[in-house]
Amino acid sequence: MEEVSFRNAGKLKKPGELIVKYKEKPSFRAMSNVGNGEKILKSGKNGLVLIEVEENEVTEKIESLMKDENVEYVVPNYVRKAFVFPLEAPDDPEFINQWGLANINAPDGWRIIDDFENLNEVTVAVIDTGIDMFHEDLKDVIVGGYDFVDMDDDPIYGPVKEEHASHVAGIIAALTNNGVGISGTCGQAPVKIMPIRALESGWGDDFTIIESIYYAVDNGADIINMSFGGNMESEAFNEAIEYALSKGVVLVAAAGNESKDAFSIYPAAHPGVIAVSATDEEEKLVSFSNYGSIIDIAAPGVNIISTVPGNKYDYFNGTSLSTAFVSAACALLLSKNPSLNNIEIQHILENSAKDIGDAGKDEKYGYGLLNIGAALMTEEVRPRLEIMNLMDGMVVYDVIDVQTRFTYPENIEKTELYVNNRLVDAISEKTDIFHNFKIDTQKYNDGPLTIKVVAYEGDRIHQKEVTVEVRNTVYTGLKVKLTHKGEPVSNGIIEVWNKYTAPDGKTYYNFVHYELTEKNGVAVVPGSEAPNGNTYVIIAYYLVESEGDYSSAIIVEETMAPDIVELDGKDLVPVTVKTGLENEGMAVYGAYKFEGSEQSILFNILPNTSGEFKAFLNKGIYSFEAFTYNQGVSKPLYALCKKDVLIDGRNTVVNIQSDKKSLAKISINYKNIYGFRASGMYVYMREKDSMISKGFYLEDISYVPEIYATPGEYVFQYNIKGNKGKDEVSIFMEGKEVLLKKRDKTKLSVGGIFTGKMKIFKSEYVPGEFININPVITDSQGNMVTDAVYVNNDPFSALKNQNFLFYRKDNKHI
Repeated sequence: MEEVSFRNAGKLKKPGELIVKYKEKPSFRAMSNVGNGEKILKSGKNGLVLIEVEENEVTEKIESLMKDENVEYVVPNYVRKAFVFPLEAPDDPEFINQWGLANINAPDGWRIIDDFENLNEVTVAVIDTGIDMFHEDLKDVIVGGYDFVDMDDDPIYGPVKEEHASHVAGIIAALTNNGVGISGTCGQAPVKIMPIRALESGWGDDFTIIESIYYAVDNGADIINMSFGGNMESEAFNEAIEYALSKGVVLVAAAGNESKDAFSIYPAAHPGVIAVSATDEEEKLVSFSNYGSIIDIAAPGVNIISTVPGNKYDYFNGTSLSTAFVSAACALLLSKNPSLNNIEIQHILENSAKDIGDAGKDEKYGYGLLNIGAALMTEEVRPRLEIMNLMDGMVVYDVIDVQTRFTYPENIEKTELYVNNRLVDAISEKTDIFHNFKIDTQKYNDGPLTIKVVAYEGDRIHQKEVTVEVRNTVYTGLKVKLTHKGEPVSNGIIEVWNKYTAPDGKTYYNFVHYELTEKNGVAVVPGSEAPNGNTYVIIAYYLVESEGDYSSAIIVEETMAPDIVELDGKDLVPVTVKTGLENEGMAVYGAYKFEGSEQSILFNILPNTSGEFKAFLNKGIYSFEAFTYNQGVSKPLYALCKKDVLIDGRNTVVNIQSDKKSLAKISINYKNIYGFRASGMYVYMREKDSMISKGFYLEDISYVPEIYATPGEYVFQYNIKGNKGKDEVSIFMEGKEVLLKKRDKTKLSVGGIFTGKMKIFKSEYVPGEFININPVITDSQGNMVTDAVYVNNDPFSALKNQNFLFYRKDNKHI
């Protein structure tokens, strides 16, 4: 396979110059026969001769010279320079705490670049929360940007939980060798940050993010850093990603922090996006990092120090930070070699990565740990045909996709698919980036299956082969196939409950496993979680698109392992839950009652755009609960329920009574706690046999709105927030059971004077450790204190000799 030289490869060697070493001192005739069109520049001691050839003929000339029996070797004439910064460590004071830079050989990369002044400017768009554009370590690298949350050209960080973008941007391009803070991964390269605020307090919707992607591409971003993700695949989102890829933009995305397979985490799972997992200082996958066949590369993601708003610095964890390291590596490559395309950049990073897992690509680290030094040393890239979503040894079943890509897709005239060395499909038309195939593995026996892709580039043939393991027969555990009206449901939630009969003769259900369905609608439950011979109830939750809205759907099926369970929502009953109240600021839940048991499982019912709460339900017995929140002090709050409703296909509307004449009325009074200044309170109320705690947050506890509830026996809980001096404190309390009757008015109080004893089990605590309190303290109304903790940013505050309560001390109690 021919090697293709990088364009603008930099100053690693003098173009066209070769050093030839002869075994014996060359004669004039030998040197004169170096070849036609070559020039002898110098001859030196020990048989060395410096020649000059055309740059595009270097490889051919090396091969020709090596055929001469008197030639010992031929090497390029590399350039070297006296070492100045950045050989020495930069003078940024936090550089010594940036273990990630050394781990990915960033300083080595700086030395290789050497002359930062001749690099090209590169712009990295950081689509994220707002950013501190005036931070001492960021202000000089910020260019342009937009705020798609507030819709203005000032993407400054918001008031709540918006440190994220500043932290990510600092990892990429914080000012280096400026004597303050940290060093950016790009060193002193001319890399700029285009801040685009699409997330508010860490959350963002597709429309806003999509607008941000188009903005970044259309306003000159070379790289887009996407340290966010979500489970739902969207055609609109995919179009934005494909638009960016078609324009040559490099896309880098976080795999996520849920310790699960990232096959459904978008944008990371989109083909062509560089998906990044997180490693620690021992070069091991961090426990929280997602994994899977979509992972392309790994980078440091724990105890990473970077910039946060207010000219401050802090340590964060997450694949978001790993993504920033990779975006910086892309920026360095592009700054050094501006004509590289986005596929070349990805292949360079993958080919130069340090292989720290199973040989080749694996599910934890992709191609390995990011190695910036090695990436920048790369002078040539081999055109590569790849199967992007499959790896050797991977277990497959049902219909699978085979996603292929070539480094220069525009050159490919035809791509063929072979299964077990038999041609099964071919694509002749040219596509922009990808060639994709499908294989129905049910046509093949269980066991090894060899998949080979062959691509034709003129007279050159490229191929890639993987051997996967087909496993359609279920020998142990369960395989669940989830469809809705015949179409596979991706990202559906599958819960497995073990059904058993206790010695008392009653039937019980025990939750044993949770899984998400893949793109083909399949979820596999291993035999270790669902041993053979046991009875299980499979519960599938997913969203159904209906009339432009999404509604919740639930299917319930009983089976015995081993089994293949096929679930389809075609026979579900459409149910609308009505309360007679304004639905703004309302939540509705359903609970399916297990057959022959008092146990239930809980699910959320989403409101549609018209304000109705609609769900598609399995036939059975349900309870429904609704509560209002965020209504404001002028409106009452409601906690409503309707129990034991039979859903059998005939009743498609459930009316929950909200007439005040049929409800109980509750008022709650807060009494001041000595030495404590309350700032807000959460009130939770749960009916005795219910799984749902209905919660209200009260910002002004001096006036608590009236609460109307469905009659029944309830338990009330309180979380009072406030301050003891300068310290923020949360007090958790639980009240006694209260019987609420129709039309009764019940007055409840919380707070006041605390009495009782607090027992602690040791006298010293480590930083950040909560003090466990034996709940024997009550307020003047009999509500019990269950916990009281300091909420702060100081990890040593738990060591301070203080508490929000005054106390007296003896040998065993305080």
